[in-house]
Amino acid sequence: MQETFNIYFAGDIADGESLGDVRRRVGALFNAREATLDKLFSGRKQLIKRNCTKDEALKYQTAMRRAGALATIAVASDSAQSTPGTAAAQPGPAHQPRQETRAALSLAPAGTDVLQPDERHPASRRDMDLSAFSVAAAGERLGAPEPQAPAPPDTSHITVAEAGETIPGLAATVPRATPDTSALTLADPDSDLLDTRYRQQDTPPAPRTDHLSIEPTAHD
Repeated sequence: MQETFNIYFAGDIADGESLGDVRRRVGALFNAREATLDKLFSGRKQLIKRNCTKDEALKYQTAMRRAGALATIAVASDSAQSTPGTAAAQPGPAHQPRQETRAALSLAPAGTDVLQPDERHPASRRDMDLSAFSVAAAGERLGAPEPQAPAPPDTSHITVAEAGETIPGLAATVPRATPDTSALTLADPDSDLLDTRYRQQDTPPAPRTDHLSIEPTAHD
């Protein structure tokens, strides 16, 4: 007897995916209604497809992985018990599915409408005045061409001197300027640096304290 496999899903999603996006993609993938999606994403292990071939199981797992859902594959218990030398790959007590979807899911054919009839909104046709628009001929420019860049300047008469060569009209060395300090003198030590007009002329009087008194210390 050929070995078969079951596909399970417990609501796990790939890293970086949002639950809402994955739920929407899985719903479109299986053409499933909201009630079915509520079971699939309830956090409990659900049976997606029973007794598949290995290729079919991988096909389901890959399709769900592209939608962002992480499905698991296990050897079907009937297949494992009937195949000599094959160990039964049954989930342990901690991983037993508490509730399974009784109706197995299947992939919708290519081109199937994703939305249910009651979820669709009829498109409304609008009459628009397009008389001001026209279609240009094939190959015609839609705008004026950009102006051409100016021609590069003629530099054929310019040459580069050898390293260390003296440039005509430019002095080889720049004379060092010597400032005239004959009008400057050094002040004597401790002399005032400020001019008289910038100095403080009057010293402010000391504050009056003749109206102040000290009270004697009280003794108990």
